[in-house]
Amino acid sequence: MKLLVSIVTVAVFIFVFITLQSKSVMKKPEDLFKREIHKGNTPSIQYFYFSKDSIIYSYKDGYADVSLRRAVDFNTTYNAFSVNNTFTALAIMQLAEK
Repeated sequence: MKLLVSIVTVAVFIFVFITLQSKSVMKKPEDLFKREIHKGNTPSIQYFYFSKDSIIYSYKDGYADVSLRRAVDFNTTYNAFSVNNTFTALAIMQLAEK
């Protein structure tokens, strides 16, 4: 359950970051992510800010394998489970507001 909460939290943060335009604004959330990783609340966080043509900004921190202390890299995969339900619910709520 804790893993699912971490994944949903990361998904919400990613959605918020997609709306941000400035890299300097992104530094504060990264500080929060680093604190959460070092407190042991999540093993790693990775996200990309991209346009339809290229990656504009990327961030990764933490461990892909905590027991072996293997750092996360851009080839690390994550189990997303049903995170897309969160985005679907958000889209429906936005449409309902209109």
